[in-house]
Order: sequence, then C-alpha cells, then structure tokens
Amino acid sequence: MKPEFGRKLLIVYGIMFAGFLFFIAFYTDMPRSRKSYLNVHSINMMDTWTDEAGRRVSLDQIPLAENRLDQTLYSMVPEGIRMGESLNLFSRNLRFRLYLNKELIYNYMPAENLTGLGTGTIYHSIPIPYGQAGSELMLIIYRPFEGETGGYFVVAKLCNSRDFDHMMIYENLTGIVLSFLIVFFGLVIMIVHFTIFKENHLGYDLLGLGIATFVIGIWTLVESNIIQMLTGSAEAIRLMDIMLLSFVEYPFTCFIVSVTRKKKQIFKNISFAIMAICLSTVVALRKFAGLDMHRLISFFFLSYLICIVMMVYILFDNKRYCKKRGIRENLLYFYIGGGCFAVGAMMDMARYLFSGKNTTNNGTYVRVGLVVFIISMFVQIIKWITQVQKKSTKEEFVNSLMQSSMSGRSAEETLKQMVEYLGKELRADKAYLYELQEDGRYSVTYDWYGDVNDASRRGLDELPFDGVVDSFMVEYEKTGSVIVDDLRRYKEPYPVLYNTLTRAGIHSLICAPVIVSDKIVGFFGVNNPPEEKLDEIADIIQYLKYFISEAIERRGTEEKLISYSYYDQMTGVGNRRAIGEFEAERLDTAKPYGFVMCDINGLKRVNDNEGHEAGDALIKDVADAVREAFGKQCSFRMGGDEFAAYKQCDEEVEFMAAVEALRNGIAERSRSASIGYIFVSDPAAKPEEIKKKADIMMYEDKSRYYQGRTDRRRH
Repeated sequence: MKPEFGRKLLIVYGIMFAGFLFFIAFYTDMPRSRKSYLNVHSINMMDTWTDEAGRRVSLDQIPLAENRLDQTLYSMVPEGIRMGESLNLFSRNLRFRLYLNKELIYNYMPAENLTGLGTGTIYHSIPIPYGQAGSELMLIIYRPFEGETGGYFVVAKLCNSRDFDHMMIYENLTGIVLSFLIVFFGLVIMIVHFTIFKENHLGYDLLGLGIATFVIGIWTLVESNIIQMLTGSAEAIRLMDIMLLSFVEYPFTCFIVSVTRKKKQIFKNISFAIMAICLSTVVALRKFAGLDMHRLISFFFLSYLICIVMMVYILFDNKRYCKKRGIRENLLYFYIGGGCFAVGAMMDMARYLFSGKNTTNNGTYVRVGLVVFIISMFVQIIKWITQVQKKSTKEEFVNSLMQSSMSGRSAEETLKQMVEYLGKELRADKAYLYELQEDGRYSVTYDWYGDVNDASRRGLDELPFDGVVDSFMVEYEKTGSVIVDDLRRYKEPYPVLYNTLTRAGIHSLICAPVIVSDKIVGFFGVNNPPEEKLDEIADIIQYLKYFISEAIERRGTEEKLISYSYYDQMTGVGNRRAIGEFEAERLDTAKPYGFVMCDINGLKRVNDNEGHEAGDALIKDVADAVREAFGKQCSFRMGGDEFAAYKQCDEEVEFMAAVEALRNGIAERSRSASIGYIFVSDPAAKPEEIKKKADIMMYEDKSRYYQGRTDRRRH
C-alpha cells in the first residue's frame, strides 16, 4: 500500500471517529443527563450570611476581625428546603462549627496533621432537619493562619448530597477528564518504554517522561477535589497536594537531558539535589521548627523555578550546540507542547501567588498545557519510533551491504559490489563513485545503472570542478552531504550545476564526499532515487562514507602489494609470477593469440662501458616499447634482459602489427633487441612448444645481430 493512500485512510478514520464522538455527545442520553443536572433543586448559600454587625458577607471572602482568628456569621434556613437535603460545603484551611437555633449540629475542629494546621480543601455534607425553614444558622469560623486572609469556603449549596456530588463532577468534568487523560498518558508512555521502545537506540528517557506525566496527573486529580470528596481522606490528600509536584522535577529533567545531543549527567544530578534539598528542608522545618507547610510553599515554588530555568538553559545550550555543528535537533513537537505546558504552569503559579493563596482546584491551566504537551510528545514519540525503525532499517541495509561487498576478494571488487548494491537496493537510476584523477578531473571509476535505456539519462562520466564539484563542496560544508531534492532551487545559486545536471537528465541526487587522510578524494551517491526515500537515503549515504573511504585506502594498499608481488619494480611490467597467473587465469587458449619474446642486445657492453645506470635505462626503454605495443597487463619481464608478451586477437595480421610496433618502438629509442614470436590458432597447441619456437626464433635473430661483431657474448 502506498504511503499517500495510508495517510488518506488515516484521515478518513479520524473523521469517522470524530463523528462517532459527536453522535455520543449530542444524540444519546448525555444531553438529557446534563440537563437533569442543571434542573437539580439546590439553593446557593454562599451570599446569605451576615456578620455580628449585620454586614453582608460572602463565604469565599470572609473578612478577618481585628486581632481575631475566628469569625461568627449568621444566616437563615431558606424557604423551599426539601426533605433529605443537606448543607454541602467545600472548606479550605478552615475549622468551623455550625449551629441550628443555637444547637450545635456540626463540629469540624481537626487536630494538627503532618503538614500542620492547614487542611486543604475538605468536603462536608451537613444534614438539615426537615421543617426548619426560617430557623437561624450560626457559623463560627476559626482560621489557622494568623496574618493571612487564607481560609474560605469554595462552595455552599443546600441540596441533596447525592445531587451535590453529581453537580461537582459535572462542573469539574473538564478538569477531571483532563486529569485522567494525563494519568492515562503517563501509563501509556511507561508501557511504550517497557515494550515498543525497549530497544531505545536514540537514548530518550521515556520512563522519566512517563513517571513525570503520571505524577502530574495524580496531582491534578487531587487538586480537582473529587478524590477527597469520594474518599473522605484529608491528611493524605493534603500531603500529596503540597509535596507531590516536587517528585516531578527529577524524572522530567532526566527526560529533557535525554533528548539533547550532549546528554550531560550533571543536570540530572543538580535536579535531584534541588528536589532532595527542597523536600528535606521543608520536612526538617516542619518537624524541628514546627513551621506549617502552608508557610513553606515558597520553598517549593523556588525549586520549581530553579528547575524550569535549568531546563530552559539545557535546551538553549543544546540548540546552540546543534547549530554550531549543523545537526538537526528534531524537537519541533517537543517545543510546541513544552511551550504550552510552561505557559500553563506559570499562569497557575501566578494565579496562586497573586490571589494570596486563596484558590482551590489549582492546576486548571497546567492541565490544558500538559494535555497539549502530551499529545505533542506522542507525535514526537511516533517520530522517534519511526526514526528507530529507520535506523534499524539503515543498519540492516548497511550490514547487508557489508556482507555482500565483503565477499569480494579485493578492495577493487568490494567497491564495485558496494556501488552496485547501493543502486539496486535504493532503486535509483544510477549509483556511482567519482574519484579525483592526477590531472584534477573527477572521473567515474565505479558505476551501476538501473533501468535507464536513454543514454542521456545515464549521468556524467566526468564532473567538472568549476561550477559542479566546487558547488558540491559548498553544500557539503553546510550539511555534511549533498541533497538535491528539487533541482529548480539550484538554478540561481549554482547555474553551472543546474545546467549540467539538467542536460544529464538528473532531477535529484544524494551524494557525499569520500575523505581519505582529511582530503576529499571523490564523491559517491545515487541519481534520481525514489522521492519518498530521500531522507532515509541521505542517512544511509552518511553511514557509508567511512566504509567507502576505508575501501579506497585498502585498495591503495592492495595495489601496492600487488605491485610488489606481480610487477617488476624497475620497469613496471609484470614479473614471472604475473605471467604464470596470466597464463593460468586470463589467457584464453581456446581462441587465437600471439606470443612474443624479446631479448636486449648489448646490455653487458653498456654496463661495462657506461655503467649500470645506463644499463638500467636501456632495460627501461625496451620495457616501455614492449608495454606500448602489447599493453601493461600483457607484458612481462622474464629475467635481466628478457621480456615476453601476449596478445589475444582473432587475426594474425593484428598480432604482426603489434610485433612491428614493438620493433619500431625499440628503434625509435635507439635501442636493439632480438625478437621471436609465434601466432597460435590451434587450441591443442602445447604452451611449452609455443614458447620453444618463439625462443628459437629470438636466438636466431640474436645470432644475426652478433654476426661479424667482436662482442659475441650474449649480453
């Protein structure tokens, strides 16, 4: 299935699922359920109270009497109260007693808890006897914190307690759902870490992200007041409310560090130290100095602020590091989600601090920001997982390529097989390796063509330096490779490159330099690869730079060894070992061929009269003549002054032309040599007999040379 079709199916799936949710929301009993909640009988008791002076008082803004921690308020049981209804209250950091007609009906005076006198937000349901409409209610409020306006009621409604539970859930439904989503996301991320992302090649600390998300989700659930309302627990909820967020700092910092390129452990250590110092300081001040944790909230906010600043620095330092080295951060979705999360967190912190700490259900904005962050991170994680899969694919590709290429018996064969495998597996028009020649040209030394019948699309045999290679080098300096994905973008900055590639039928290419001993000695890559594989191929090309460079270095070493083993060092033609291998593996005796032997005349005389350097020059001149006439691969030095050569050809006249070229070459160098030769057209001819006939002819020629001379010694 094509990727484009898969994306279309995903879009259709998303539309279908959204339609399903829309139907659930508007065409089931959910709208009726919400309407029934809106029609529940309830009486708001927040603004029905007066103080001892008869002034109207709202329960969410209770004025503090001078030099007193208590306040007495009065109200009346309203008309319309129904049987079984209660006065349902959410109090925050308050102790109070409620009287009906001077009779105590509810007493909430809890003892000091682990966190101190603060209670956090507590749910109360106080039954009001039926038939008490018009009776006096007296509320005596005791606030635990002198010098603060802290302590108030969040909600006060007269209604059925069960209906009140439903109302609170509906009114906080968005926050509750978001909190459960955050907890769920945290669990999913941890599951991903332990299952799908178990082999985490990229090193991202998803466990840290999952733990931090899960803890924040639990904290936002605590802040929604629903857990306290359903469980009735006060001390545990208060402790989690104050201290839980501190446990987010370390795992979240671990995650932040893991997504950077440097991955500095020191920041993790600092974060853990900040968390440990903050918690131990607060606990010590609470236990040994008796300070209330409510008074120590600033310690927690200071630790949050320090960690946030440190995380910003980590990301800034990472961005600077990547920019300096031309590395992609690959953190786009992280920044989008992280920005929303940070803004939400700061808005909640400011709301809490500037309201005099008189807020409940904290974390409203951070919930939204965190959900956006988690969704962004899921997108980022999917990209990371895709990267890991691509990396595994790349590694598998490279391993397969190595296995295929290393089967070659030499570096020369390895390079050829690597280029061929690269082209076939990446489905390109052409794969190639250009190498720098002695004359400064970049010529193709290895190439592979795909299904390209049009010769004009087969690419270039040579790359001119001016306008092409120099343009490649500019692009290489920018990104570490050359990726031409849209040739039109190169028309203005690199007109020569654009015209050259256009004429060659190349619309896209990916290549990278071959670097040996810190010098660019060539380029390798592919032309016109599949468009959807450009990024993947670019990474694969980067992987192969080392292997190509290593193979070229190895080829040079092998050529030197071969030269020492198979070539005469003075003349550059093959030696006795080389002619033996040539006769055994390369000479096709089933087809006609010619054999020639050549022996230098007068070598000893030159050595005796002119010196050995002159004799060496004579040997080299004759060797050059043999090589020019028969080619380097078919020319051999058999001894001090004797050479042999082969020529595979169908017609004797072609062989004789080569023999004549040898005679002329020797004469042009003012040298003399005796020559014997034979053309073989019979496949059954024995090599020993062939060489013997050529040797006899050569000595006959030598005898003619020395006839009448006084230096009749062979050399």
